[in-house]
Amino acid sequence: MKKKTLYIFQSGELKRKDNSLYFETEEKKKYFPVEDINDIYLFGEVDVSKRFLEFVSQKEICLHYFNHYGYYIGSFYPREHLNAGYIILKQAEYYSDKKKTMQNCQKFY
Repeated sequence: MKKKTLYIFQSGELKRKDNSLYFETEEKKKYFPVEDINDIYLFGEVDVSKRFLEFVSQKEICLHYFNHYGYYIGSFYPREHLNAGYIILKQAEYYSDKKKTMQNCQKFY
């Protein structure tokens, strides 16, 4: 089963509830099974707690933050799963190898 990307455009709070995540606004709560999520893209003003970050880190879920205008701010990567230095080295490896770059480009078209 392929995991999904979750996009959040509203403002609210992301929380952990047992083995699920839920997003709470003033109007409603929406639950998401944690096993189905790979990444979360946050465009609204979204509050998270340390407890929430520990949980998504354990479940190897990445959080990506964007500002009000949609510009990328930064990401939260689980420490053990996606070591930032390792990722940068792999990106540089692909960038410097034209054959690998072309193979990646072809995957998008």
